[in-house]
Amino acid sequence: MPGASAAGRLRGTYPSEFGGTAETRLPRFKLPNSASLKNIRSLFEDNLFFSRRPGATIEFHPRWCHLEPHALAMAAAWGAEQINAGNRIKVKNQNRAKYAARMKLFEHLNVPFPFEIHEREEAGRFVPITQVRDSASVRSVIADISALLHLQDDPETLAAVQYCLSELLRNVLEHSGSANGAFVCAQNFRTGTPPRDRRR
Repeated sequence: MPGASAAGRLRGTYPSEFGGTAETRLPRFKLPNSASLKNIRSLFEDNLFFSRRPGATIEFHPRWCHLEPHALAMAAAWGAEQINAGNRIKVKNQNRAKYAARMKLFEHLNVPFPFEIHEREEAGRFVPITQVRDSASVRSVIADISALLHLQDDPETLAAVQYCLSELLRNVLEHSGSANGAFVCAQNFRTGTPPRDRRR
């Protein structure tokens, strides 16, 4: 089954390159230079998300990062679990993570971001990482994402998207068993290509 290996790793069985199992290694969330839906399987397979040892590290690629919103939302959800477990999160190659910082990832990780970023207006462009814990925040984030779609002239399509988002978020809140709720992140890539943080 395609998802079996990833599921096994989340339960605590990891490949030999980690040098041990979940009982002996620190939790790690390593983002590749391209974190897209096309390679999401490798994102699961190459990481040790949870461990019984204290401490946790999130690592960005040392040269450049192509991060799609789902990867940032996953990182925020992972960070919330680590914080709840009492772990302090360390960051590697944080200078390559300005896009992640603009999307508010480090605020959710309780990690300061010491580098300068130029913030652009959010409205109609992107929704930074948002934690959803109740019906009010579900409605709010759906409204924010709706504004990205520019579907004012296609109310039927907009209503369908809003319904799907509502069902997805409510399923997380009602059935995941997580005290952290859901994490949402979105961007309208008008050029078709997500931004990259490059080494100059």
